[in-house]
Amino acid sequence: MYHILIYDTKMTHVSRKKLPNKILRQILDSFLYVLTDIKDKEAMAEFLDSFLSPTEKLMLAKRLAIAFLLTERVERGRDLKRYQTNSG
Repeated sequence: MYHILIYDTKMTHVSRKKLPNKILRQILDSFLYVLTDIKDKEAMAEFLDSFLSPTEKLMLAKRLAIAFLLTERVERGRDLKRYQTNSG
């Protein structure tokens, strides 16, 4: 399912007004609940299309790719160290 949405082309800004910690935790918990409740790829795509701008989706995808690559690099580094021998 494709959506045509119009977004402001300016970067997203977070309000400078701080939320009380309790409310912030409730908001983040609700956000995590929604994300973990979505079980299939199509439903997640629909949610992300309606919730994030194209720029935000790209930024999130890039961050996830970087995290994956860093994790892989660490794992490969551990594997290499495991199999290395002293040369002297």
